Amino acid sequence: MTAAGTAGSDGGGAPVDGEAGGVSGAPAGAGDPLASTPGAHPSAGPPPGPPPSRTGLTAVIGAAAGAAASWLERAEEVALVAALALATVVPLVDAIGRPLGGFHIPGSALYVQQLTLWLAFVGGLAATRRGTHLTLSTSQLFAEGSLARRAARLLAFAAAAAVVAVLAYASANLVASNRQQGNVL
Repeated sequence: MTAAGTAGSDGGGAPVDGEAGGVSGAPAGAGDPLASTPGAHPSAGPPPGPPPSRTGLTAVIGAAAGAAASWLERAEEVALVAALALATVVPLVDAIGRPLGGFHIPGSALYVQQLTLWLAFVGGLAATRRGTHLTLSTSQLFAEGSLARRAARLLAFAAAAAVVAVLAYASANLVASNRQQGNVL
């Protein structure tokens, strides 16, 4: 506290008029014209109010879309958990069943391969929906909005597009070769 805000000439006394934080006898906030108006201080912002409500058809459509999205998210999570559980249990049944009596699941290796594929696809969907999908993070090394960051992001997107193009080409060749053989997949 400065000498101007205290009683006495030595600056060691209490605030004037018994006001905490008063300056030269004025109450706290007396010099601020906005201090007396509640909610009028620039940092206070507008008072919170209820969110705007939707009425009629838009409210029904919004509620239905929200319920459908929630149901789809739940179904996605259930599919992920079920596929992971099956991909874990099927090899365990084979590993424990064969020595204890020769019990095994015919074609279990193919089932586990298919479950792993489904885990990758559905897990990728879930990660994309949540925004936690793996990305190349080299662009994070550069300042936000810089030319180097934009170039790094462009390079990362180009690499991802090239990988997708190669996989699509290989997939088309695989389908074409299987079609020539006449085997049912």
